[in-house]
Amino acid sequence: MRYPQAHAAKSGSVPFALRGKKSLRTAMSVAVAAAVGLVPTVAFVSPAYALADPVDITVAAASTVEGGDLSFVITQPAGTTTANAVYTVTVEAKANDPGVSWAPKAGSDFVASTTTVTFPSGTTTADVKKTVNIRTIDDALYEGPLPEIVTFKVTPVAPTTGGPFSAEGKILDNDDAPAYSLSSNGPVTEATGAKAVITAKLDVPSGRDTTVKLSSVDGTAIATTVDSPNGDYTTITDDVATTTVAEDSIVIPEGKTSGALEVPITKDNLRDTAEVETFTVNASAMAVAAPANKSLQVGITDVDPMPKVSLGDILPTADEGTDLNVPLVADIASDKPITVRWDAGPPMTKVEDHEVATPGTDFTYPAASQRVLTIKAKEKTATGKVPITADPLNEAPEDFNLQLANPTNAVLGSKSAADVTIIDKDSTPPVISIATTDVQEGDSGKTARTITAKLDTPSGRTVKVNWSAEAKSPVDASPVKDFIAKTGTLVFPAGAQTATFTVDIVGDMIYEGAGEKFAIKLSSPVGATLGASSYDINIKDDDNKPKITFDDYKMKEGNMTTALLLQVKLSNPSNKPISIDVTDAMTGTATTDPSVVGGNDYLLTTTSILIPAESTTGYGVVLVNGDLINERDETVNLKVAPASANSSDVETAGPFAATLMLENDDKAPDFEVNSVVGHEGETVVVNGTVTGISDQALTASIQFGGAAIDGHKAADPSDFVNPGTQTVTIDPGTESGSILHIADVKIIDDEQEEPDETIRVWGTPLGGFGTVTEGVIKIAANDGGKPTDPTDPTDPTDPTDPTDPTDPTDPTDPGTGDKPTITTPNPVVTGAIAVPIAGKVHEPKAWVELWGAPMSEEPEEFVKLRSVEADGSGMYSFSRWIGQGYRFKVKSGEMTSDELVVRVKQNPALVVTSPGKGWLKVAVTGNPKDAGQDVIVQSWVSGAWKTVYKGKTGDNGSYWKQVKIASGKKLTFRAYIAGYTPEGILGEWSGSKAVTIK
Repeated sequence: MRYPQAHAAKSGSVPFALRGKKSLRTAMSVAVAAAVGLVPTVAFVSPAYALADPVDITVAAASTVEGGDLSFVITQPAGTTTANAVYTVTVEAKANDPGVSWAPKAGSDFVASTTTVTFPSGTTTADVKKTVNIRTIDDALYEGPLPEIVTFKVTPVAPTTGGPFSAEGKILDNDDAPAYSLSSNGPVTEATGAKAVITAKLDVPSGRDTTVKLSSVDGTAIATTVDSPNGDYTTITDDVATTTVAEDSIVIPEGKTSGALEVPITKDNLRDTAEVETFTVNASAMAVAAPANKSLQVGITDVDPMPKVSLGDILPTADEGTDLNVPLVADIASDKPITVRWDAGPPMTKVEDHEVATPGTDFTYPAASQRVLTIKAKEKTATGKVPITADPLNEAPEDFNLQLANPTNAVLGSKSAADVTIIDKDSTPPVISIATTDVQEGDSGKTARTITAKLDTPSGRTVKVNWSAEAKSPVDASPVKDFIAKTGTLVFPAGAQTATFTVDIVGDMIYEGAGEKFAIKLSSPVGATLGASSYDINIKDDDNKPKITFDDYKMKEGNMTTALLLQVKLSNPSNKPISIDVTDAMTGTATTDPSVVGGNDYLLTTTSILIPAESTTGYGVVLVNGDLINERDETVNLKVAPASANSSDVETAGPFAATLMLENDDKAPDFEVNSVVGHEGETVVVNGTVTGISDQALTASIQFGGAAIDGHKAADPSDFVNPGTQTVTIDPGTESGSILHIADVKIIDDEQEEPDETIRVWGTPLGGFGTVTEGVIKIAANDGGKPTDPTDPTDPTDPTDPTDPTDPTDPTDPGTGDKPTITTPNPVVTGAIAVPIAGKVHEPKAWVELWGAPMSEEPEEFVKLRSVEADGSGMYSFSRWIGQGYRFKVKSGEMTSDELVVRVKQNPALVVTSPGKGWLKVAVTGNPKDAGQDVIVQSWVSGAWKTVYKGKTGDNGSYWKQVKIASGKKLTFRAYIAGYTPEGILGEWSGSKAVTIK
């Protein structure tokens, strides 16, 4: 802890304190503490008494680290006799002794004071010692390795003789030397009166003046000297190797932290080597912490612009065989050499009838590195030369542009280029011709093919000629399709004998025989004459003759007429149309005979297919007549061959065969045994219903046997007469819904009371073709009464009695009780389809019979179609396929429902095609199919439908028409089939179909 001077002066004492390095502090602490502990400090004043004789005393020197006490010991030797001896003690600074000590300052380094010391009276038997402590001040300032010295003076007061006595006190510094740094205000911008300021700065103030010696060393910046009057700065000449303080040194006064030196900067009006040039300032400081030596780079920013180098007054013309002078001028000099390259190019201004000179031919034009011109450092002009070539060609005046480029240590001035004209002689013009070689066609896209033009002799000037690629007359190769018509100007540079241009040849895969020709025409030559004005160029065809391919087809037969497009393809197109003959080999299993069951399978409507020029595909049409008849898969064998006129236009004449496979998509017929209810004593008729049609017979083996069905008791052999195994044959073409007789089964009447009993009727298709659905004969429960005579006409239950009011064969019998209900979701269905029929009867689990009759001009009798048992709530359902209107009723017990009528609405299939160029074909097929139905075909014309064709459906239910129509027309059609109302077939329109005529 430091105590300020004011405290020391006021208190009269300074606490003991040491400063400095730890080792020094320890040593001084021991010495001073011992002195302080052994000798008390005199701090009192005694009265003055005169001494009889002068007394000699001694004063010992003292030393302390600043902040501690200087303890001076005054000794009165033994044997001295005195009355009270009084001395005045003072302390003052001793002057500097260079190299030995520093002069301290009172109040800064020590506390100045006056003290009185008194020795007691009497004669001493031993030395008497008095100690006086002088306080020193710890100032926190570095004051160097030399001590500061004060003089300790003891002056007698009583007695007044003798003395004065003195001793020196050394104050040792305990502060570290400051470190220093060097800086500048650079980079300094070059200007008149500009100065670089070099600043030395201490990190803490020093108690002594700090001298920093400076000297400069040139870098890219150069000092001004006698030899270099255009230097960049004023040199600093202080020798840092000596201790002499020179004018160029920086002195930092004690107590301050910085000092500076100004270095004048020269304005040299010269483009310097670098944008910022530097020189080095070296420094060596005294009384500072290591390192004492430092260096600093000072930057000088050049304000002089880059020199502008331009062409001087260059001559506008030069004769062959002479040198062209190239004068260079810089607006200001540079500290470094200025270089610039000269280049040559086309003239800036085109002069009529002048040509462009060729570098290296009309004048010397070495490599770029050899075209470099130099203006020496600190100079402003130079001159280069361009040799002009003398050649034997007589040429038009030739112009070129000489340009300056790639300057170093300079930029280009406003005049950096100039046009120069070379003067030449006359000569005879050459003759132009075209080399007429074949060009390759290619397979696709546009390919640029090169055409070469020639001069019979070289020319010293540029030769030009206009050219065009165009069709020959008459046309052979066609513009756009075979080549691209084009025009251009062909230029022969001076000295060249050939020039080329390209024509786009359109590649294709079209067979074109020997090839095709187009013309190259020349006109308006400049600097030459024409050998001919037109030349033929042949496009060499590289395509093979096409090959014919005819693929097999496979398709589902379907339920209506479908148009199948037959494709005949070529491997690649031909440049002419190819006609293909189409024939039916008549060796397939499919037939066109409508009299055969499942016949009339197809209709080949096309006998000739035209493949247009440049096309690869032609189309014919086969109408495939779908049906609902189960058939084996059938085949149609077709052949194609090129028409005789085209046999040489294809690679192989054929014929080529393809097979059309018509896959059956109809199920084999099912023969369902119709369930029936009978009473004891009756003979029940067991029939079966056919579902589906086939072109082959279905033979079913039917058997009978008692079986427990739906919870009923199995009938015993004694309950009925088993007719044995019955064989039923369903002939090919038998209509779906047909009912065939299986057998009559006699039910035996007995006197036993019995519940309902059931007989199972089942079967197996012979040969595995088709299916058989079993049925049930239910014997109604009886009370065991006397058997009735079925032949008795008066028997009220005789089923053969036509007067019996409960005759189940009478469809008009109203019965008694609640009528069964009968419904269908839609009384008008679209197309031939299976119709669902459902309803409810009065008795759960009752047997329900479906009766029906087709609609016709002459009403037909109802026939029993099927039987089914109602469910526990009396609900029942049937499904019946119909192809025309139908009337239905159901019976249950003695009750008959109302009549239900279901009509069928036509669902026409319309196919419109263009089978060949300029042909239209329209085909309309009804669904359901029926012969003799009226057909109307309409076309959309001027915003309205207009009837264009009328006719009737044939035996296959179809109508078609083929007519000639102009190619390219786009048409939209719809068709109407009127149906036949007496048979319950209603008319309907087809959807619209569009076609473009080939």
